[in-house]
Order: sequence, then C-alpha cells, then structure tokens
Amino acid sequence: MGLSLRARAYLAKLAEEKAARRAAEQAAAEKSAADFHRDFLDRERAAAACGVSVHKFKRWQLAGQGPRPCKMGGNKQSRVFWQRAEVAAFVANPTAYNAARAADGGD
Repeated sequence: MGLSLRARAYLAKLAEEKAARRAAEQAAAEKSAADFHRDFLDRERAAAACGVSVHKFKRWQLAGQGPRPCKMGGNKQSRVFWQRAEVAAFVANPTAYNAARAADGGD
C-alpha cells in the first residue's frame, strides 16, 4: 500500500528542505575555500610568486630564509602555507625581510 497524499507532500517538503540545506552548506564551503586560497599560498604558488623554482624555495625554507611559513594544524606532518602578505613583503625587499626575520629569532 502506498503513502497518502498528505504523507507524500510532507516527504517532498522535507526533501526540498534537505536539498536547500545541502546547497547552502556547499556554497559556504566553496566560499571558505576561495577565501583561504585568496589569503594563503601553497608551496608551488609561493615559489612562483617569488620567481624561483620549488626546489630553491624548499632550500630557502630549510635555511630559514624566504617568507615565513604558516603550519595549518598541530601535527608534525601538517600542511604548510604562506600568507600572501608575507610573500609580498619578501618579494618587495628580500634582504631586509631576511634580516628582520633573523633579528626576530627565525621561526
């Protein structure tokens, strides 16, 4: 036996509400991701912004030079990103940036 008309209408209403809620959550997640990628650079994009290869950028990071990284998470293997403002400050004057970073005590 099937459902009554009232029960079908109620279930259809619930399905529409669920779809709307999912669409809103998806839009919020996409906006959050876009905001993050606007403000932070991964290693490849940061190296490109500095005008060097990824390998040279890694060497800078190991030597404590270049833009200061920002670790996203508390684990040892958490991903590392660079703030766009830090990269821009480094590109504007690398020597002064590295001197100020060394004066602050490095990382």
